[in-house]
Amino acid sequence: MQKQLRQPYLLAILLGILIPEFGWSQVVNYSIDPSFNTGEFFINGKCREMAALPNGNIAVIGDYHSELESARGFAIINSEGEVVYNEFDSDEGPVFVKSMDSNLLLSERYWLDLLDNQGMPIGEFDFLYDNPEHIGLALHEFLNAKIINDEQIAIAGRFFPFSTDGEPEPEERQLCMMDPLGNPILEYEPVHCMPYYTRIMSVDQLSNGQLIISGDFTHVNGHESPGVARLNADFSVDTDFQSEFIVEFYDEQIQVQVDMFDRIWVICKDGVLAGGLNENVRLRRLSADGSVDLSWENPTFYQQYGNVLFGVSPTCMIVEPDSTVIVGGNFEIVNGEERHTLAQFDNEGNVIDDAFTNLGADAALWENWEPSIGSAHGRSVEFMEKTDDGKLLIGGQFSSFGGEPYHGIVRLTPDGIVGTDNPDDRLAISLFPNPCSDWVQLTTDSSTPIANTIIFDASGKQVWKSDSLPANHRINTTSWASGLYYAVVSTRSGRKTVKFVKE
Repeated sequence: MQKQLRQPYLLAILLGILIPEFGWSQVVNYSIDPSFNTGEFFINGKCREMAALPNGNIAVIGDYHSELESARGFAIINSEGEVVYNEFDSDEGPVFVKSMDSNLLLSERYWLDLLDNQGMPIGEFDFLYDNPEHIGLALHEFLNAKIINDEQIAIAGRFFPFSTDGEPEPEERQLCMMDPLGNPILEYEPVHCMPYYTRIMSVDQLSNGQLIISGDFTHVNGHESPGVARLNADFSVDTDFQSEFIVEFYDEQIQVQVDMFDRIWVICKDGVLAGGLNENVRLRRLSADGSVDLSWENPTFYQQYGNVLFGVSPTCMIVEPDSTVIVGGNFEIVNGEERHTLAQFDNEGNVIDDAFTNLGADAALWENWEPSIGSAHGRSVEFMEKTDDGKLLIGGQFSSFGGEPYHGIVRLTPDGIVGTDNPDDRLAISLFPNPCSDWVQLTTDSSTPIANTIIFDASGKQVWKSDSLPANHRINTTSWASGLYYAVVSTRSGRKTVKFVKE
């Protein structure tokens, strides 16, 4: 499918703009995509999570208005924002939704469903370990999932297994692996977290197959690793990973995310500290050994009530292929600068000038509806997802976004470049032709070999990688889809991201 790019953005690419990963100062700008609008369907509440499907539909879960009253619900909308399926559950609503090829994995906290792209259950799916030789899991708490590949899905939460004689096991477990139909895959070690009743709240995967998990635990399989731990591909604990977090209370919220560069990011809620840092610092980047990455200047996020500033935690983040970080939440001030619910940071943690200065959730105001704590607290960005064509889906609690009447969901599209560029920071790396067709040539200005090159598409998916290249190398792009790509090139002198278009 031909990717559609707005003209100012395409012009910037055709001019061959080069942007370094470090000292990053020039980034893609976004504006509201007017071709997408859900109208007033998602009012009186928030959209918490979304999952884009290959057919262009988008699954949405959250707390929003129904015909009866506000309730946590599940809906599917098309690429223009029209609702094609909707279901409300006023009791225990959905917790997460993940895209699995053309299907959806939906957690309603105490059970797990596999749905087609129209929201209908797939009958063969059943998350019950009913083989008497297997350990059984049922009626548990499904809090997160990571799609490992077409045959494996890691499910995180809290589970109470039963042995083959029907008696409960002495320890609960917090992570299990299943196939796409819900059948157990038993080659993985049991993962037991302590104290009792703690949970794994998020799980993500490194490129080497290891998993990063987070939750309100202090130990994993007897190894002390509070809040965050790293597991080997077989679910055994990697004891070389040493967490610096402090988990003091049950139900503390710690979310972990691995970006396309294998950097580990942690969003911390109240009461979670690390490395003796200020407790108002809620977004951290970790080094490979689990320690806090001190090259990242941990940003501070605040809301203002009258003359008082309150530290708040971001709720979501997304890493761009250029290595910059977009963060969403209910904040108003970031590192002393005014930013309303969205901010973007360079590789060192500095707020990028002009990025999202006038684009964010403005208000959450509906008739006969009140937010939990004041009007400022009501507006928020809760979730972000990049689509295959490089657009940015934003979900949250808002009735106005960027000065326009959007309710709960908005879609942003790339629109030019913001920030200032320092030519002295550039590595002399060129890529031509741009746009390309069947091949693209990657060249340095000297005989220095290229140590590593990774190419991502606009959605952040890796499409090509090489660990060693000569100073000049031609890459075959014949089979690649048309659209925008990012080449991340590393030499002994540094690293740079080069944008190009495949026609």
